This record gives sequence, structure tokens and C-alpha cells, in this order.
Amino acid sequence: MLLSLLVTLSAASPVPTVPISSVQGLDEGTEVEVVGVVVDLRRYDSGTEAIVLVDLADGCSISIYCIDGIGPRPTDYAKVGDELVVIGTVLWSGGSASLLSRPGQVILSRASEYVLTPDLLSRNWASFVGDEVTIRGRIIEGQQLGEARLSDESCGATVLLRSDSVNLLLYADSDVVLAGELKMDSSELSLFISVDWVRPQE
Repeated sequence: MLLSLLVTLSAASPVPTVPISSVQGLDEGTEVEVVGVVVDLRRYDSGTEAIVLVDLADGCSISIYCIDGIGPRPTDYAKVGDELVVIGTVLWSGGSASLLSRPGQVILSRASEYVLTPDLLSRNWASFVGDEVTIRGRIIEGQQLGEARLSDESCGATVLLRSDSVNLLLYADSDVVLAGELKMDSSELSLFISVDWVRPQE
């Protein structure tokens, strides 16, 4: 009887999906669903995992604490750049709101290579600099001799590529998936990906 009542209430009261920016206006204990892109992910000795999600449309972010429990934990399947759907309960501390979640309530929606583009990376570089990212696009030759860039053909945005291990221009004019660390060259104030590997898009 109790189980039937819980199922009925769950079906009648779905968890609302809200923008990350609106969580700061909610009361503690409110259960919500948010969608965002991972910019930080770490596991503590206690078993709790901390995730920072950002809305790439407006730059708003939120911290999510996934407590230890039964089932795969986010660090087992998620990485920086992935899009997650998270159900959690609003928790207030230190004047800001975060979400408390558990295994099974953190769902991988899209892998990084289907989320990040050169345009998004350029506009949100501060959230990803220093991180390993996986991204897709077309490698083109840059204006400088031997220069390779990753192009977002939908809008013309590009990001500089460098690598000590991959001959990037072998992939010129090819659609690829690549991974590497997003870095900032402070001497030239230029953003680039230090590429570890490249493969053709399937």
C-alpha cells in the first residue's frame, strides 16, 4: 500500500527541471533537476564526490555533492566537458546554494565530444583552461607556416592546436575528434589545445 502511494505521488509530482541560474533563489530542501557541463570533478576520501556544472549559455555554475552509495559514481563515467543531468536537493551553506545528490541521480547526457565546439571553448575558456578536453571539429591550416587550427564550420570560430607527438597537418581538411589540455600562452595571450591524440570522426 505504501509503495503504491509513493509511486502514485512520484508520478503526480515530477521533479522540475530548472536553469542552474535559478537554484540560488530556491529554498533549502527543494528537489530539482539541472542540466549542465562538467568543469570540475573530484572524489574525496569520504566517498563523496564534488561536481561543478556550468551553463555554457550564461556562464552560471553550481556545485553538486554526490554522497557515497550503491551504484557507479560520477568519476567512474564522467569527465570535464561532458553534459550531465542531475537530480538533487538544494542545500544552503556560506550564503550560496548547492545540490546534494546520490548515485543514480547523476546521468551522463552527452559526451564531451558532442558538447564542446571551438566556439564554446573560446567563449568559455576560463572554465576549461588547464583541463583535458575532448572535442570535435575540422583541422585547417592557419595563417602561419605549419600552424594548425580546429575549426567550427557552423560559425567560423577556430582554436589553435599544438602537439609534440602528433603531426596535426596530416589531418588538414579532415573532420576529427581530438583530446588534449586547453592552455593559455601568457607570452602571446593566445589560447591553444596541447593535443595528445587525434582520430577521424566516425
